[in-house]
Amino acid sequence: MSDISPRAEFYQLASSQLLRAIDQLLCDYGGEPESPSKLRCDRVEQVMLGAAIGFAGKGLRGSLVIALPQELAARLSPMPSAGQGFNVADWVGELSNQLLGRLKNKLVGLGVELWSGTPAVVEGQRLRLIASRGDTVQHSISCFGHQLCVFLEADVEAGFSLRPGEESGAAEGDTILFQ
Repeated sequence: MSDISPRAEFYQLASSQLLRAIDQLLCDYGGEPESPSKLRCDRVEQVMLGAAIGFAGKGLRGSLVIALPQELAARLSPMPSAGQGFNVADWVGELSNQLLGRLKNKLVGLGVELWSGTPAVVEGQRLRLIASRGDTVQHSISCFGHQLCVFLEADVEAGFSLRPGEESGAAEGDTILFQ
């Protein structure tokens, strides 16, 4: 039994797992993530696209936010940005959805089952991502010379617990057939 609170335990685990999920997501779309950046996400001066997606589970609820420049989003896209019907804002929403899905897959092996909402996407110049709490998970990653910012905040109830050794989820890209 851990001596740290359920909230602290979740945030400690979520931070490391989220960083792994970010690296995997970027690499899967041809990105070349550099080590976490010292740049702060609340001081970005350029036009950014952001997507927020909520999640909930037993004893846990919160949101994940990503923000990145349009140029980086287009470069990570599997579709050419000049292609008919391509919408880079939709792609940023999909990236947030995939990132949360990767985090969910990492947490399911610890007995955490999450359900997610639909991403909401915004665009703006000088977007300021400001944590509403001191324990918000914040990662800033450089990729292709651009900054990707990710925030994760969660409300963790007192009875929440991680249960190592639970059944793990499907890997990203696996096909699951239901009968």
